[in-house]
Amino acid sequence: MKVFHDRGELTAAVGSVLGASDWLVVDQDRIERFADATGTSDGYFVLSLLPAFMTQVYRIDGPGMTLNYGLNRVRFVTPVHAGARLRGVTELAEATPVGDAAVQLVFWTTVEVEGEDRPACVAETLARRLFQ
Repeated sequence: MKVFHDRGELTAAVGSVLGASDWLVVDQDRIERFADATGTSDGYFVLSLLPAFMTQVYRIDGPGMTLNYGLNRVRFVTPVHAGARLRGVTELAEATPVGDAAVQLVFWTTVEVEGEDRPACVAETLARRLFQ
């Protein structure tokens, strides 16, 4: 787990792979519960796993808060079937200062399917870290 404390540490890590999450088994029950909650069980299920994967890979300590700022690009590359094992591999692509006390972060996360050559999903996500 990569731990960051300030904007400088985040900026220094740009371009580096922060790590890979643990493998997660996608069982049929989980797929059905997602479908019941959202009315769908397609690629958005995989996309909804990104926060769980990313919190295993990095954290930012100290006073402040991190906000989900959105998505730039998402591609669903390979279907995920019940019983598959997934993990997220996250890279910090950008860390851009915003004013005196914030930084906008851009992450590339690849959701790998164990035993498959192609990922289930690749996503470019954005977050804003507000430091106090």
